[in-house]
Amino acid sequence: MKRMWMLAAALALVMAGPGCSKKVDTLRSAGDEEAMGVQKDSGMMTEDLVEEPVQPEMAMAPEPAPAPAASMQADVAMGVASRLQDIHFDFDKAVIRDPDKPILLANADLLKSNPSVNVTVEGHCDERGTTAYNLALGERRANATRRYLIALGVAPSQVATVSYGEERPLCTQSDESCWSRNRRAHVTAAR
Repeated sequence: MKRMWMLAAALALVMAGPGCSKKVDTLRSAGDEEAMGVQKDSGMMTEDLVEEPVQPEMAMAPEPAPAPAASMQADVAMGVASRLQDIHFDFDKAVIRDPDKPILLANADLLKSNPSVNVTVEGHCDERGTTAYNLALGERRANATRRYLIALGVAPSQVATVSYGEERPLCTQSDESCWSRNRRAHVTAAR
């Protein structure tokens, strides 16, 4: 629209200008001047109409705004997940222990204040027991943790579960202090 006004004004100036001959120079600069010839007359510049190709309506439409950065959302999720704490379980149990309830309350508050962040509760076991048994036990631990978070007000769609059984230990020594660290529910950002 701005071009049309400029072209109309230029045409009016050319028509109203003096009848003497004018030299036409074509400028090659950014902007509208590239499509127009510029006339010089006694140090005064006026524009001379040069036909422009008609561009389709679609080409004149503004570009759509970029979508929100997915990496920014991922950074928020990772920041929230890094502040969530693990809970631990007794041997061969999937029951939330009393000392772990305040930890889950803090985790639930953090998740409720960040409803766009989705997390995965990972169930883990120590090395004792068969692989199949530990996968099932890890699943029970992850589900118990998920149910507790939901009971505290976290949206069910915000929390998924997975069991790793004994496959991802934190500690690899074969003693009770190490085994107790591996019997856990770990909350991480959903992928």
